[in-house]
Amino acid sequence: MYKKELLQEYKIKNKLTRDYFCKPLDISYSYACKLLTGHITPSWKIAKRVAKFLKMDITEIFDEETYITIDKKVEDAIRLMQHYEPEEGYFLAFSGGKDSVVLYDIAVKAGVKFDVHYCNTQIDPPELRLFIKKYYPDVDWINPKLSMFQLIEKHRMLPTRRIRYCCRYLKETTAKGRVLLDGVRASESYTRSLYDRYNVRKDKEILHGILDWTETEIWLYIITRKLPYCKLYDEGFTRLGCIGCPMATRKQREFEFERYPSIREGFKRALCNAYAKTPNTYFGTDVEAYFEWWMSEESVDNIDKFKGWQ
Repeated sequence: MYKKELLQEYKIKNKLTRDYFCKPLDISYSYACKLLTGHITPSWKIAKRVAKFLKMDITEIFDEETYITIDKKVEDAIRLMQHYEPEEGYFLAFSGGKDSVVLYDIAVKAGVKFDVHYCNTQIDPPELRLFIKKYYPDVDWINPKLSMFQLIEKHRMLPTRRIRYCCRYLKETTAKGRVLLDGVRASESYTRSLYDRYNVRKDKEILHGILDWTETEIWLYIITRKLPYCKLYDEGFTRLGCIGCPMATRKQREFEFERYPSIREGFKRALCNAYAKTPNTYFGTDVEAYFEWWMSEESVDNIDKFKGWQ
Protein backbone atom coordinates (compact mmCIF):
# COMPACT_ATOMS: atom_id res chain seq x y z
CA MET A 1 0.00 0.00 0.00
CA TYR A 2 1.19 3.53 -0.64
CA LYS A 3 1.73 5.85 2.31
CA LYS A 4 -1.39 8.01 2.28
CA GLU A 5 -0.09 10.03 5.23
CA LEU A 6 2.58 11.54 2.97
CA LEU A 7 -0.09 13.20 0.84
CA GLN A 8 -2.11 14.22 3.88
CA GLU A 9 0.86 15.88 5.56
CA TYR A 10 1.95 17.61 2.34
CA LYS A 11 -1.52 19.04 1.73
CA ILE A 12 -1.87 20.33 5.28
CA LYS A 13 1.69 21.66 5.57
CA ASN A 14 1.45 23.65 2.35
CA LYS A 15 -2.18 24.69 2.92
CA LEU A 16 -3.14 23.49 -0.54
CA THR A 17 -6.54 24.30 -1.95
CA ARG A 18 -8.61 21.62 -3.65
CA ASP A 19 -7.78 22.82 -7.16
CA TYR A 20 -4.07 23.27 -6.50
CA PHE A 21 -3.89 19.79 -5.06
CA CYS A 22 -5.77 18.08 -7.91
CA LYS A 23 -4.36 19.86 -10.95
CA PRO A 24 -0.69 18.79 -10.62
CA LEU A 25 -1.82 15.19 -10.21
CA ASP A 26 -4.36 15.51 -13.04
CA ILE A 27 -7.03 13.77 -10.98
CA SER A 28 -10.59 14.56 -9.99
CA TYR A 29 -11.50 15.80 -6.51
CA SER A 30 -13.32 12.56 -5.72
CA TYR A 31 -10.24 10.53 -6.71
CA ALA A 32 -8.06 12.81 -4.58
CA CYS A 33 -10.33 12.23 -1.59
CA LYS A 34 -9.99 8.48 -2.01
CA LEU A 35 -6.20 8.81 -2.23
CA LEU A 36 -6.05 10.90 0.93
CA THR A 37 -8.26 8.51 2.89
CA GLY A 38 -6.57 5.38 1.58
CA HIS A 39 -9.76 4.04 0.01
CA ILE A 40 -7.98 3.53 -3.28
CA THR A 41 -4.52 2.33 -4.27
CA PRO A 42 -3.14 4.51 -7.07
CA SER A 43 -2.25 2.98 -10.40
CA TRP A 44 1.42 3.05 -11.34
CA LYS A 45 0.77 6.07 -13.57
CA ILE A 46 -0.81 8.02 -10.72
CA ALA A 47 1.84 6.80 -8.27
CA LYS A 48 4.53 8.35 -10.48
CA ARG A 49 2.65 11.65 -10.46
CA VAL A 50 2.33 11.52 -6.68
CA ALA A 51 6.05 10.85 -6.26
CA LYS A 52 6.91 13.75 -8.57
CA PHE A 53 4.44 15.98 -6.73
CA LEU A 54 6.04 15.12 -3.38
CA LYS A 55 9.55 15.35 -4.88
CA MET A 56 10.36 11.86 -3.64
CA ASP A 57 11.73 8.68 -5.13
CA ILE A 58 8.78 6.55 -6.11
CA THR A 59 10.01 3.62 -4.02
CA GLU A 60 9.60 5.80 -0.90
CA ILE A 61 5.85 6.34 -1.23
CA PHE A 62 5.05 2.65 -0.64
CA ASP A 63 5.02 1.07 2.82
CA GLU A 64 7.01 -1.90 4.09
CA GLU A 65 4.05 -4.23 3.62
CA THR A 66 4.20 -3.60 -0.13
CA TYR A 67 7.75 -4.91 -0.34
CA ILE A 68 6.98 -7.84 1.97
CA THR A 69 4.15 -8.77 -0.42
CA ILE A 70 6.50 -8.60 -3.40
CA ASP A 71 9.04 -10.83 -1.65
CA LYS A 72 6.31 -13.35 -0.88
CA LYS A 73 5.18 -13.36 -4.50
CA VAL A 74 8.76 -13.94 -5.62
CA GLU A 75 9.03 -16.93 -3.27
CA ASP A 76 5.68 -18.24 -4.49
CA ALA A 77 6.70 -17.89 -8.16
CA ILE A 78 9.98 -19.70 -7.46
CA ARG A 79 8.18 -22.58 -5.75
CA LEU A 80 5.73 -22.77 -8.64
CA MET A 81 8.48 -22.88 -11.27
CA GLN A 82 10.41 -25.51 -9.34
CA HIS A 83 7.30 -27.63 -8.80
CA TYR A 84 6.31 -27.79 -12.49
CA GLU A 85 9.83 -27.82 -13.94
CA PRO A 86 9.90 -30.25 -16.88
CA GLU A 87 12.87 -32.52 -17.49
CA GLU A 88 13.76 -30.75 -20.76
CA GLY A 89 13.27 -27.30 -19.19
CA TYR A 90 10.77 -24.53 -19.81
CA PHE A 91 10.12 -22.74 -23.08
CA LEU A 92 10.23 -19.19 -21.69
CA ALA A 93 8.30 -16.71 -23.84
CA PHE A 94 10.16 -13.39 -23.82
CA SER A 95 8.68 -10.22 -25.34
CA GLY A 96 11.21 -7.71 -24.02
CA GLY A 97 8.52 -5.94 -22.01
CA LYS A 98 8.52 -5.30 -18.26
CA ASP A 99 6.67 -8.51 -17.37
CA SER A 100 9.02 -10.82 -19.25
CA VAL A 101 12.02 -9.04 -17.74
CA VAL A 102 10.71 -9.90 -14.27
CA LEU A 103 9.75 -13.44 -15.31
CA TYR A 104 13.26 -14.07 -16.70
CA ASP A 105 14.92 -12.78 -13.51
CA ILE A 106 12.77 -14.97 -11.25
CA ALA A 107 13.38 -18.03 -13.43
CA VAL A 108 17.12 -17.46 -13.00
CA LYS A 109 16.67 -17.11 -9.24
CA ALA A 110 14.59 -20.30 -9.17
CA GLY A 111 17.47 -22.18 -10.71
CA VAL A 112 15.16 -23.97 -13.13
CA LYS A 113 16.20 -25.09 -16.59
CA PHE A 114 14.81 -23.01 -19.45
CA ASP A 115 15.50 -21.77 -22.94
CA VAL A 116 14.20 -18.34 -23.86
CA HIS A 117 12.51 -17.32 -27.12
CA TYR A 118 11.29 -14.09 -28.71
CA CYS A 119 8.69 -14.18 -31.50
CA ASN A 120 9.92 -11.60 -33.97
CA THR A 121 6.67 -10.21 -35.37
CA GLN A 122 8.73 -7.63 -37.30
CA ILE A 123 6.34 -4.85 -36.28
CA ASP A 124 7.64 -4.37 -32.74
CA PRO A 125 9.37 -1.03 -32.04
CA PRO A 126 13.01 -1.11 -33.22
CA GLU A 127 14.10 0.18 -29.80
CA LEU A 128 12.58 -2.92 -28.22
CA ARG A 129 14.45 -5.27 -30.54
CA LEU A 130 17.72 -3.43 -29.85
CA PHE A 131 17.07 -3.70 -26.11
CA ILE A 132 16.64 -7.47 -26.35
CA LYS A 133 19.80 -7.88 -28.42
CA LYS A 134 21.84 -5.77 -26.00
CA TYR A 135 20.69 -7.07 -22.63
CA TYR A 136 19.44 -10.58 -23.45
CA PRO A 137 21.81 -12.03 -26.06
CA ASP A 138 20.83 -15.59 -25.10
CA VAL A 139 17.31 -15.10 -26.47
CA ASP A 140 16.44 -17.22 -29.50
CA TRP A 141 14.64 -15.20 -32.19
CA ILE A 142 11.77 -16.98 -33.93
CA ASN A 143 11.16 -15.50 -37.38
CA PRO A 144 7.81 -16.24 -39.08
CA LYS A 145 7.52 -17.56 -42.64
CA LEU A 146 4.97 -14.84 -43.44
CA SER A 147 5.37 -11.22 -42.37
CA MET A 148 2.56 -9.26 -40.76
CA PHE A 149 2.00 -7.44 -44.04
CA GLN A 150 1.73 -10.72 -45.93
CA LEU A 151 -0.78 -11.95 -43.35
CA ILE A 152 -2.89 -8.84 -43.92
CA GLU A 153 -2.92 -9.50 -47.67
CA LYS A 154 -3.79 -13.14 -47.08
CA HIS A 155 -6.70 -12.39 -44.74
CA ARG A 156 -7.76 -9.24 -46.62
CA MET A 157 -8.30 -7.38 -43.35
CA LEU A 158 -6.48 -5.92 -40.37
CA PRO A 159 -6.67 -7.94 -37.15
CA THR A 160 -9.42 -6.98 -34.68
CA ARG A 161 -10.10 -7.70 -31.03
CA ARG A 162 -12.20 -10.70 -32.02
CA ILE A 163 -10.18 -11.89 -35.00
CA ARG A 164 -6.52 -11.82 -34.01
CA TYR A 165 -5.10 -14.08 -36.66
CA CYS A 166 -1.76 -12.35 -36.12
CA CYS A 167 -1.30 -13.79 -32.60
CA ARG A 168 -2.45 -17.23 -33.70
CA TYR A 169 0.16 -17.33 -36.46
CA LEU A 170 3.04 -15.27 -35.09
CA LYS A 171 3.00 -16.35 -31.43
CA GLU A 172 0.65 -19.15 -30.48
CA THR A 173 2.15 -21.80 -32.75
CA THR A 174 5.36 -21.93 -30.71
CA ALA A 175 6.27 -24.23 -27.80
CA LYS A 176 4.40 -27.27 -29.15
CA GLY A 177 4.99 -30.26 -26.92
CA ARG A 178 6.70 -28.07 -24.31
CA VAL A 179 5.83 -26.41 -21.01
CA LEU A 180 5.48 -22.73 -21.85
CA LEU A 181 6.47 -20.25 -19.13
CA ASP A 182 5.01 -16.78 -19.74
CA GLY A 183 4.50 -13.43 -18.02
CA VAL A 184 0.75 -13.03 -18.48
CA ARG A 185 -0.89 -11.17 -15.57
CA ALA A 186 -4.52 -11.42 -14.37
CA SER A 187 -4.88 -7.64 -13.94
CA GLU A 188 -4.32 -7.05 -17.66
CA SER A 189 -7.81 -8.08 -18.71
CA TYR A 190 -11.01 -9.79 -17.55
CA THR A 191 -10.23 -12.85 -19.68
CA ARG A 192 -6.80 -13.23 -18.14
CA SER A 193 -8.25 -12.85 -14.66
CA LEU A 194 -10.02 -16.18 -15.25
CA TYR A 195 -6.80 -18.07 -16.05
CA ASP A 196 -5.47 -20.81 -13.81
CA ARG A 197 -1.79 -20.60 -13.03
CA TYR A 198 -1.17 -23.92 -14.75
CA ASN A 199 -3.03 -24.98 -17.90
CA VAL A 200 -2.91 -28.06 -20.10
CA ARG A 201 -3.74 -27.64 -23.77
CA LYS A 202 -3.72 -30.03 -26.71
CA ASP A 203 -0.28 -29.06 -27.96
CA LYS A 204 1.40 -27.58 -24.86
CA GLU A 205 1.25 -26.92 -21.13
CA ILE A 206 1.35 -23.34 -19.86
CA LEU A 207 2.60 -21.95 -16.56
CA HIS A 208 1.72 -18.31 -15.86
CA GLY A 209 4.59 -17.54 -13.51
CA ILE A 210 3.55 -14.05 -12.34
CA LEU A 211 -0.21 -14.22 -12.89
CA ASP A 212 -1.17 -12.54 -9.59
CA TRP A 213 1.26 -9.62 -9.83
CA THR A 214 0.11 -6.02 -10.25
CA GLU A 215 1.76 -3.48 -12.54
CA THR A 216 3.03 -1.58 -9.50
CA GLU A 217 4.65 -4.71 -8.08
CA ILE A 218 6.31 -5.41 -11.43
CA TRP A 219 7.83 -1.94 -11.60
CA LEU A 220 8.93 -1.87 -7.96
CA TYR A 221 10.65 -5.23 -8.50
CA ILE A 222 12.48 -3.86 -11.57
CA ILE A 223 13.51 -0.63 -9.85
CA THR A 224 14.64 -2.11 -6.54
CA ARG A 225 16.59 -4.92 -8.30
CA LYS A 226 18.03 -2.45 -10.83
CA LEU A 227 16.97 -4.61 -13.76
CA PRO A 228 17.38 -3.21 -17.29
CA TYR A 229 14.17 -2.30 -19.09
CA CYS A 230 13.31 -0.81 -22.46
CA LYS A 231 13.40 2.99 -22.19
CA LEU A 232 10.30 3.37 -24.37
CA TYR A 233 8.42 3.08 -21.07
CA ASP A 234 9.96 6.43 -20.14
CA GLU A 235 8.80 7.98 -23.42
CA GLY A 236 5.03 7.61 -23.13
CA PHE A 237 4.61 3.90 -23.88
CA THR A 238 2.43 2.00 -21.40
CA ARG A 239 2.72 -1.30 -23.27
CA LEU A 240 5.27 -2.75 -25.64
CA GLY A 241 4.56 -5.14 -28.46
CA CYS A 242 3.18 -5.04 -31.96
CA ILE A 243 2.68 -1.49 -33.21
CA GLY A 244 -1.02 -0.93 -33.88
CA CYS A 245 -2.22 -3.93 -31.86
CA PRO A 246 -6.05 -4.00 -31.90
CA MET A 247 -6.06 -4.77 -28.17
CA ALA A 248 -4.66 -1.29 -27.50
CA THR A 249 -6.88 1.79 -27.30
CA ARG A 250 -7.28 4.12 -30.26
CA LYS A 251 -5.28 6.75 -28.41
CA GLN A 252 -2.42 4.32 -27.91
CA ARG A 253 -2.47 3.18 -31.55
CA GLU A 254 -2.49 6.78 -32.80
CA PHE A 255 0.49 7.50 -30.55
CA GLU A 256 2.35 4.49 -31.95
CA PHE A 257 1.52 5.22 -35.61
CA GLU A 258 2.63 8.83 -35.19
CA ARG A 259 6.03 7.62 -33.99
CA TYR A 260 6.28 4.77 -36.50
CA PRO A 261 4.37 5.94 -39.60
CA SER A 262 6.09 3.34 -41.80
CA ILE A 263 4.11 0.58 -40.06
CA ARG A 264 0.81 2.41 -40.66
CA GLU A 265 1.68 2.89 -44.32
CA GLY A 266 2.76 -0.73 -44.55
CA PHE A 267 -0.67 -1.81 -43.28
CA LYS A 268 -2.35 0.35 -45.90
CA ARG A 269 -0.15 -0.92 -48.72
CA ALA A 270 -0.98 -4.50 -47.80
CA LEU A 271 -4.69 -3.65 -47.87
CA CYS A 272 -4.30 -1.92 -51.24
CA ASN A 273 -2.67 -5.04 -52.65
CA ALA A 274 -5.44 -7.23 -51.27
CA TYR A 275 -8.34 -5.03 -52.44
CA ALA A 276 -6.83 -4.54 -55.89
CA LYS A 277 -7.45 -8.26 -56.40
CA THR A 278 -10.72 -8.56 -54.49
CA PRO A 279 -12.49 -5.39 -53.23
CA ASN A 280 -13.69 -5.26 -49.64
CA THR A 281 -17.37 -6.13 -49.12
CA TYR A 282 -18.14 -2.80 -47.43
CA PHE A 283 -15.45 -0.37 -48.62
CA GLY A 284 -14.52 -1.65 -52.05
CA THR A 285 -10.99 -0.34 -52.68
CA ASP A 286 -11.27 2.64 -50.31
CA VAL A 287 -8.43 1.73 -47.96
CA GLU A 288 -8.46 5.10 -46.14
CA ALA A 289 -12.12 4.67 -45.18
CA TYR A 290 -11.50 1.10 -44.06
CA PHE A 291 -8.49 2.17 -41.96
CA GLU A 292 -10.45 4.97 -40.28
CA TRP A 293 -13.25 2.53 -39.44
CA TRP A 294 -10.71 0.05 -38.05
CA MET A 295 -9.14 2.73 -35.87
CA SER A 296 -12.55 3.88 -34.62
CA GLU A 297 -13.38 0.54 -32.92
CA GLU A 298 -16.95 0.93 -34.21
CA SER A 299 -19.03 -2.14 -35.03
CA VAL A 300 -19.91 -3.13 -38.59
CA ASP A 301 -23.41 -1.78 -37.89
CA ASN A 302 -21.99 1.76 -38.05
CA ILE A 303 -19.86 1.21 -41.12
CA ASP A 304 -21.93 3.43 -43.43
CA LYS A 305 -20.73 6.68 -41.85
CA PHE A 306 -17.14 5.86 -42.86
CA LYS A 307 -17.82 5.32 -46.54
CA GLY A 308 -16.34 8.17 -48.58
CA TRP A 309 -14.56 9.21 -45.38
CA GLN A 310 -11.93 11.47 -46.99
